[in-house]
Amino acid sequence: MNEIQISVNKEIFKASTSDNLSDPIQLNGKDYSIELLRNHGNNVKTYLINNKVVTIQADEKDDGGFKILHNNFEYLAEIKTETTVMLEKFMINTGSALGEGQIKAPMPGLIVKINFAVGDVVNEGDKVIIIEAMKMENALATNVSGKIKAIKVNEGDAVEKGKILLEIDTEE
Repeated sequence: MNEIQISVNKEIFKASTSDNLSDPIQLNGKDYSIELLRNHGNNVKTYLINNKVVTIQADEKDDGGFKILHNNFEYLAEIKTETTVMLEKFMINTGSALGEGQIKAPMPGLIVKINFAVGDVVNEGDKVIIIEAMKMENALATNVSGKIKAIKVNEGDAVEKGKILLEIDTEE
């Protein structure tokens, strides 16, 4: 069984799935049999879920989550593996800020993408750098707003835990 975490509008559900797609999904201990009935295009699909027909539109967002439309209601959903949840807890516990305006590597890894350049204005919560660690890509977000004054790494660089990756001038 594969353990995953599903959050819908920030409410968290524990789920278990099998590698066999015809097996039911277990959500908070209850089995759900899911069968795709029809793909309508434009991300609209009709499913049979525990003998009930459900049509949804699921659009992937830039942050990897989903915007789901069902019966004129909008839901924001995220699906995370057990490993991703564990890494996020580790990153929260170690923190990404070394001090106000400095982002550091929370673990050893490889810089995959730098989303901003020196002089760009960033807001608290912006994902500034993508780092690959343990074969997973992790977005590092800033905890301050300001202008990027220095980038200390390049894409493709291997970094050690604690290395300062970039500095943000908060005196804007």
